Amino acid sequence: MVLPDKGKASRKTEKHVRSHTFLIAAIAVLAGWVVIAIIWDFYFDLNDDVLMKDILSGTYTGTPESHNIQMLYPISLVISALYSAAQAIVKGADVYGFVLLVLQALSLFLILKRTLDVAGDRRKKDKAFTDYEPPDKGTKFSMAIAGISLAIASLSMLLYHLVYVQYTITVGLLMSAAAFLFATMDLPDCGSVTNSRTYFSDFIKACLPSMILIWISYALRSEMTLLMLPLVLVAALIRCVQLICARSIKELFTKLPLISIAAVLVLTGLGLGATTLADRAAYSSSEWSGFRRWFNARTEVYDYYKIPAYEGNKSFYDSIDMTKEQVTLLENYNFGLDDDINTEKLEKIAIYAKAVWKSEKTGTERIKEAFWNYRTHLFCVDTGLFGTSDSADNDTPYNLLVFGCYLMLFLMAFMDVSARVGGEKNKVAAKAAWKSFAGIVLAELLLFAARSALWMYIMYGGRDPVRITHSLYYCEFVILFALIETYGRSWSPSNRTPDRLTAETILILTSAVFLFISEGEVSDEKLGRGKTNEAYNEYITYCDEHSDSFYFTDVYSMVDFSEKMFTFYPGNAENGDGYVSANHDLAGGWAVKSPLWLSKLERAGLTDHGTSALDGTDLSDMAKALILDKNVYFVSETGSDMQWLENWYESKGITVSINKVDSIEESFDVYEVD
Repeated sequence: MVLPDKGKASRKTEKHVRSHTFLIAAIAVLAGWVVIAIIWDFYFDLNDDVLMKDILSGTYTGTPESHNIQMLYPISLVISALYSAAQAIVKGADVYGFVLLVLQALSLFLILKRTLDVAGDRRKKDKAFTDYEPPDKGTKFSMAIAGISLAIASLSMLLYHLVYVQYTITVGLLMSAAAFLFATMDLPDCGSVTNSRTYFSDFIKACLPSMILIWISYALRSEMTLLMLPLVLVAALIRCVQLICARSIKELFTKLPLISIAAVLVLTGLGLGATTLADRAAYSSSEWSGFRRWFNARTEVYDYYKIPAYEGNKSFYDSIDMTKEQVTLLENYNFGLDDDINTEKLEKIAIYAKAVWKSEKTGTERIKEAFWNYRTHLFCVDTGLFGTSDSADNDTPYNLLVFGCYLMLFLMAFMDVSARVGGEKNKVAAKAAWKSFAGIVLAELLLFAARSALWMYIMYGGRDPVRITHSLYYCEFVILFALIETYGRSWSPSNRTPDRLTAETILILTSAVFLFISEGEVSDEKLGRGKTNEAYNEYITYCDEHSDSFYFTDVYSMVDFSEKMFTFYPGNAENGDGYVSANHDLAGGWAVKSPLWLSKLERAGLTDHGTSALDGTDLSDMAKALILDKNVYFVSETGSDMQWLENWYESKGITVSINKVDSIEESFDVYEVD
């Protein structure tokens, strides 16, 4: 008589349950996206994403480009290749927008699925793999409450960013998913494996999904990935200590776990390093490496410091041969007009601007200021229900939900240890209870220390846009949520559920209120963007109707506009080789002076002006085209003072007149430079 293989049957049962949670999570996330699409639709949050979409799609230069500038080359290569493939199937397909939505949906799917798996796992910490039991009615109820609490809390925090999509937020979601998977992963037991190779393989397998998410995030936006990486590593560290110490503290310091942890760190670093090397190789040409220097200097000046005013800094600008009119170009971001504003000068300005910034306040003063701003973010309440605070930028409900989770987790652990120590005379049980409680407290302290360090870093640098702060908040939230869900399942010797269900119920009710508020804000934003973007749509239509002309546009006249995703603009239409480069561009911005920009001007016929009196000057091709080429115009917001442009040409020894020749509805004026 052959006895049945209980281990095989148990694994089959677990696989069956896991397939159900996969389906439930997938349907829930898909349904959420369908609802968002029907009620609000999807928008690019910032014009940065619009420009990246144009570069990748071929709208910018006439050909899908892999040198996206903002992203690392490997992922840009993939997206541009997808555009080339999609062009033959669906004209004007928004592949970039689709990729961002897929990555966001994938992140939330992974978090929700793992939540359901954790909530549905009935195995005790001391049971073997073969003892897996399918969820009973009580466990299914626990799974439902856990999934609902996560879904509502996530929507209340992320609804705005799910509608108004931005690649930095996408990275934030990917890194949050990586942190959650780390914080809930199952690691092998040294005592349950037959050999070290099996342990190592199982350890790497448990960490691999998070590692892949980190690699993708890094390719999408490396700076944001590196900023959030400490939180992700803290989540992994907490889980490793949590699981290993639950079995034996001595095991944590044994050879196999330490080698495995080191291997995960090395493999993660190798993935990031390989992506970096591939990117550097792609940008190694003299044209691109030179532009990278310019881009880095531009980023430092505009994103971290500011352009020093000409007044009060005349001696510095004189030392680098820059005029007041050139400084004005830097201030209004229209530096594409002047080739004399080169990399070397911008690097010197960056160094000087940094020195000015440092001289304004001492390091101690800046630390105190950063700490005060950090404190303000911690305690700011900014909603229509609770009043308004202008000192922090939309931190509610993020801060309230995050610190609510800190409190609920602490109370869960405290109530658990109080109940078990008070009712137990066994010293061993009491010791185990206190160890569990101490573990939770230490985990919270470690997480709070990591988040405080990151917040102080961004506060000190003065770079705290919501796309960064909200990403940090959500990552912190999912780590705390993971601790709530795993407590009493794999760390605590008991399996107390009432406290966890209470915490989840409180989270549901609180998040539902914030979701109601968030829904109103998102709807109001949609109405506002609809009115604002009417002007942008008129501009695009005007340019397309005058396809024989080219339009350079003042940067700050366009900075507030974005696009609805999956919108077919005439500039994406098939023309000849399948692509047509848009006949308009900004007079400045992060793509100007790049090889892509030069290629665009060349395609438009704006780089060959023949022999003229302007030969040998430091006017850019754009500045020459405005004077020498027919049907080349400058566009600015209606009512703008164009004296700065006349003054700049005058500083170059060229007298011009700026004449208004047309208007685009009531939004923009079109000027001819004579």
